[in-house]
Amino acid sequence: MAKLYRRGKMWWMRYTDIHGVQRRESCKTTVKAVANKVLIKVEADTLEGNQPYTDYRKRTFDELVELIRSDYLLNQKDSRRLEVSLKHLSRKFAGWSIPSITSTEIQKYTTDRIKFGAAVGTVNRERAALRRMMNLGADQVPPLVNPLNRVKIPALAEDNVKQGFFEEADYLAFRDKLPPYLHGVVTFGYQFGWRWNEVVGLTWGQVDRQRWTVRVDRGVTKGKEARLIYLTDELIEMFQHQWSVRGRGGVVLPWVFPNRSGKGQISDIRWSWEKAVKEARIPRKTFHDLRRTAVRNMVRNGLPEKVAMLIAGFKTREVFERYNIVDERDLAVAKARMDEVVNARSSTQIVHNFSTMERTC
Repeated sequence: MAKLYRRGKMWWMRYTDIHGVQRRESCKTTVKAVANKVLIKVEADTLEGNQPYTDYRKRTFDELVELIRSDYLLNQKDSRRLEVSLKHLSRKFAGWSIPSITSTEIQKYTTDRIKFGAAVGTVNRERAALRRMMNLGADQVPPLVNPLNRVKIPALAEDNVKQGFFEEADYLAFRDKLPPYLHGVVTFGYQFGWRWNEVVGLTWGQVDRQRWTVRVDRGVTKGKEARLIYLTDELIEMFQHQWSVRGRGGVVLPWVFPNRSGKGQISDIRWSWEKAVKEARIPRKTFHDLRRTAVRNMVRNGLPEKVAMLIAGFKTREVFERYNIVDERDLAVAKARMDEVVNARSSTQIVHNFSTMERTC
């Protein structure tokens, strides 16, 4: 049974919520008549099956952290990028009550992160994580976040569209400067445009050594689409070598491309990568530039765009277009082809005119 009682000057209420849990909440008033109205509203909500009065001030940022981690786990999402975002967010908001995470505080956090060198894209990932946490909190029963006062966290405008890719000469010079254990990794990325995690996480269980195909099962990667590709002759030779040296480190590993020691999975190659870029004397590159390069080369070589999307693992046309970048060489080729068409048409017209003149004469 619901009941009012006093603590000091403030009126409190005791009631049983829709889950049968006994709760004690402050009515936030010193006037009994007002407190009685609050109690009546709580009783009405309970009878209708709605969550009654909730003190959102007792809910904390840390609860939202656990909530989004559970969401990633249940939906089998890769949480490595999320954990980086949570690390930065926690430095600011750990222990905070959720209502105290206001638009003003989020703006301060954003400004400070950019001021101290964080890229706008990086901060956007952190803001997106916080937005997802708030939405998950508001959708809980009972809610952790007041759905009526949910903070809006729009994405910041980004002007950092990456357009880097490897020309073949640069790619070959760069690959030659890498340690041998990374040659297959960059070759696979250059030819097929797979993501970093997909390449270094590639296992022999995904490889058919009879047909020399590689498959990705549905739901395993970011695109969550099943894929099957046929290896090129160059990669078949590399895979055969990798199979022949398998287990030389004393441990038989599942990965096609193990680390330098042959005793684990490749994790961080930044030092080797930057060293190779410097020694090859090419502009700064990232592994993702291989993905853009693969898409561009497949389209240039006449592969249907649908096939290129399937090979590289693009789920939507919109994302594929961001990678299918047109450069000056593409425009020069287009100009040459237009000249061929125009010149051919002009030649045909000249022959036609000459023939007409002959008939007239």
